[in-house]
Amino acid sequence: MGAAHRPAATGRPTGGIRLLSRRDRLTALRAALLLSGDSHPRLAARGTADATARIRELAPRPWRTRPLPSLDAGPAQAAELLTLARQRSTGLTESVVQLLHDVLRPALDSR
Repeated sequence: MGAAHRPAATGRPTGGIRLLSRRDRLTALRAALLLSGDSHPRLAARGTADATARIRELAPRPWRTRPLPSLDAGPAQAAELLTLARQRSTGLTESVVQLLHDVLRPALDSR
C-alpha cells in the first residue's frame, strides 16, 4: 500500500478498534459504546454509528428466518452496557437505548 493510500496517522487507536470489532458481539458492542464517548469527534461519531448499528442488529425482525443468537450478557455485563449507552445518550437516540434495554431485559431481570 503506497503512502498516498495510507490513512494519516491520528495518534488514535484505530487498529485496536478494528480488532475489537471483530471479536464476539458483546465485546464489539462494549468497544463501540466506549468509543462513542471519545474526545476525538470523528472517533466518537464512528463509535456511535457502530453502537447504533450493533444494537439495531440485535432487535428481532419478523423477516429473519432464524433469530440471531442471544448476546449472552450476564447481569453485570448487561448493566454495564446499559449504563454506557445511557451515558452516551447525546449520541445514541432514546429509541436505540430503549432497544438495547429491551434486548438486555432477560439478563437484567435475572439479577
